[in-house]
Amino acid sequence: MPRLIQLSLLLILGLVIACAPAEEAPTENTPAAEASASNHQAFRPPPERFNRSQSSPSWMVSYQAEPDPIPLNQHFRLLLNVQNAKSRQPAPDDLQVTLDATMPAHNHGMNVKPELNLLGNGRYEVQGLLFHMTGYWEISVQLQAPGAEAETVLFGVNADVKPTAR
Repeated sequence: MPRLIQLSLLLILGLVIACAPAEEAPTENTPAAEASASNHQAFRPPPERFNRSQSSPSWMVSYQAEPDPIPLNQHFRLLLNVQNAKSRQPAPDDLQVTLDATMPAHNHGMNVKPELNLLGNGRYEVQGLLFHMTGYWEISVQLQAPGAEAETVLFGVNADVKPTAR
């Protein structure tokens, strides 16, 4: 009989441990973690992020999309205009410019690598961009003048499925 009691207690102890609530995982205070915690609700950037002209301490960058609005699951291109933020003079040709796009709420980027070409006089063409998912995207433009720190400007874009005309 004592053996039956021991087995019963062991079984009850196992059930109590198995049914105990799990400890909560530590949370991060990142936009991606917050969006994930809220059932992937849209990341809410500041409204000014959607302006097509953004500035860093040294540079003002504006863009024009072709086609406009930016389509979902189709290649598009951007024409960038980069100016000195103070003098409004076109960026010099030796300014290093790179561009990428990411979805902060999902912590991933595009499935393609865009190609950036200098057109001169502060103008650049970026080809081969593609937003493969609906939602909020951030276009990040990094600018670095020789001997200076890199600076970044961010543009917010909502990629949505547009209804087709019938």
